[in-house]
Amino acid sequence: MRAFHALGFCASVIACWVACDQVGAQQQSAHATGNLLVAPELILQYKERLKLSQSQQDAIQATVEKAKAKLPALQEQQKTENQALRDKLQSSVSDEKAVLGQLDKVIVQERNIRRLQLALLIRVYNQLNAQQQADVQKIKVDLANQRRAFQQRIQSKLRRAQQLVQQKVAAGSPPNDVVEMMKPFAQLLKEGKVQQAESLLDQAITRLAPDDVSDLFPDSDLFPE
Repeated sequence: MRAFHALGFCASVIACWVACDQVGAQQQSAHATGNLLVAPELILQYKERLKLSQSQQDAIQATVEKAKAKLPALQEQQKTENQALRDKLQSSVSDEKAVLGQLDKVIVQERNIRRLQLALLIRVYNQLNAQQQADVQKIKVDLANQRRAFQQRIQSKLRRAQQLVQQKVAAGSPPNDVVEMMKPFAQLLKEGKVQQAESLLDQAITRLAPDDVSDLFPDSDLFPE
């Protein structure tokens, strides 16, 4: 049997917690900017709940496509200006005016991209009527609550899995197979495959759970002495 290191498993658990937190942060930033503005993807995803008309959907899609068409050129220009700044820092650091002038060009390109993204969010949000704007804010709150509940549930299960692993190790039967099975867990979270990740974790806990069913009824008289 391969050597088992409980410390290594604990490190894996911590990595899973970090991945879980990162997923929540990524989803939140993808769905909203500031207090009101909402990503177009979220609005279109909940088009039935928001009761978007076909004309609204078409207008939102057209606005998104127009912004997407402009973005590659801006990103390419930003890449060019960033590279030019790196070159100047390597070859002419003493030329303060040249370096700072190039930095200004980098900042301008960052501003242009940020401006395009913000304009997109404003234009899409303004396609909604007052009721739809109120409804989409409720959706944002619901999603935030769901993410919070998911994170709490996953972290609780991870703690349970860690406890079970430690019990197995202490009993002299390290669960190498379970540790191997859990390797894709963090990546599934990062890819947003939360249901698959939780299902994998549930399977791991099932494998780790004590085989003796009497452990499920510690205060029961179903198992008399």
